[in-house]
Amino acid sequence: MTRSVALGMALAVAMSAGAALADVPAEEPGVVPTPPVSPHWVFLTDLAIFHLTEGKIVIVDGDQGKLLSKLSTGYLANMVLSPDNKQMYVAETFFSRGSRGERTDVITIFDMASFQPIGEVVIPGRFLVVTNPYNMSLSPDGRFIYVFNMTPATSVIVVDIKASTVVGEISTPGCAMVLPVQNGFLMPCGDGTFLQVKLEADGKEAARTRTAEVFDANADPISERPARTKTGYVFTSYGGQVYEVDVSGNDPVFGEPWPLTTVDEAGWRPGGWQQVTASPHSNELFVAMHQGGPGTHEVPGGEVWVYNLAEKKKVRVIKPEEPVLSIAVSRDDKPILAAITETLGLAIMDAASGAQTGSMTGLAEFGLVLETP
Repeated sequence: MTRSVALGMALAVAMSAGAALADVPAEEPGVVPTPPVSPHWVFLTDLAIFHLTEGKIVIVDGDQGKLLSKLSTGYLANMVLSPDNKQMYVAETFFSRGSRGERTDVITIFDMASFQPIGEVVIPGRFLVVTNPYNMSLSPDGRFIYVFNMTPATSVIVVDIKASTVVGEISTPGCAMVLPVQNGFLMPCGDGTFLQVKLEADGKEAARTRTAEVFDANADPISERPARTKTGYVFTSYGGQVYEVDVSGNDPVFGEPWPLTTVDEAGWRPGGWQQVTASPHSNELFVAMHQGGPGTHEVPGGEVWVYNLAEKKKVRVIKPEEPVLSIAVSRDDKPILAAITETLGLAIMDAASGAQTGSMTGLAEFGLVLETP
């Protein structure tokens, strides 16, 4: 076969293939609506530690072990879901030149049916050091977003997310993080006290009170990442004391502190980043525990100890396949326990039996914060 004949045959084949393909209708791109948010969805905030201006929020179906979405965010994002789970609010920071230039801080509103941004509110600042669950929070009625700020003076920015406006900024000297309560917010302070700020109906400050000393900030400080319960919050101290606060009434009520360990369990203490979580259904507290001395409060937990909060006693021990940095339990009647492992993978366990039901790797570069609806 000559070269010209071969080229002619190839051209004929190509033309016939092109004619066949021309009969195939063009594919129309689109967006497939997502199913309603499930109690077993897991939201993982990725700091993207090697390029902090390009973070993301990773959403996983904990039942199927399926990646649902990766949402691009700005610098050190924080997120909260609306009470009906139809929207997600994300605090983000951007710079006009990528890593430098004019700074813009916003609350971005995402539609959870499409994972698309549908609005934003520009805010006057936010705390940009680490990602903590309570750098930002939402009022129980879903109207106000509270954003912790430090310039280095500490304050809380109040945003009316329904009206897409900034209400104002409230000075909170010496206190950090924002825990939503009825008609306002609560903050732990550096002197071992707590600050409660009550708000008017329009979000302006109405009154404030300061408790007596609750914990010894010098001898045994508490972690600033508490667990949320049915009626309030549970804090653990570096040394293993538990501090419960009931915020179901007009004013916070603190219970007597109690220890996580017995004399025979000396040497065990809480560890990791987000080291405590609570199940409102079973009224149980889950604590990532490790063996170590003072100063090891961020060492990953080789075990997760489960406590009955009503009886203030340990009821079982979960032994994850890998030590865990952060944990979050779902809030339904058949809870799962999600965990970020020390190698930054995601493990899913049955919260009752402790059996691992799934695991995923490669979801995030440096995910520390976990949330469940």
